[in-house]
Amino acid sequence: MSDPIPPSSLEPAPPQDYRNPPSGTPPMLRFLALNLGIGVGVGIGFAALVVIANIGALKTLIAGAENPWLAIFLLYFMCASTFGSLAMGAAVMSLPYDTPDNSVQDDDHT
Repeated sequence: MSDPIPPSSLEPAPPQDYRNPPSGTPPMLRFLALNLGIGVGVGIGFAALVVIANIGALKTLIAGAENPWLAIFLLYFMCASTFGSLAMGAAVMSLPYDTPDNSVQDDDHT
């Protein structure tokens, strides 16, 4: 004879709120990803402005290159990674930090 099914397993599951799903991503990782995205966007915009404005005759050099797609990829990738890293670093350095609790004092250093 088998054990009866407990009544708790027959109850319906509570409804889930799909508008605000639980996130398993730690807040610091989301913070860094957001700042990385902002930095990458700024880097891609900067690279596009450099090419469009033809600064240092870069557009002319790329147009005359044997493989222009490699030059475009390298320019955009390096600008995106540089500005993304810069934005992440600036965001981390601007975080507030906890000061040590000075209310507890050692008896040895009085």
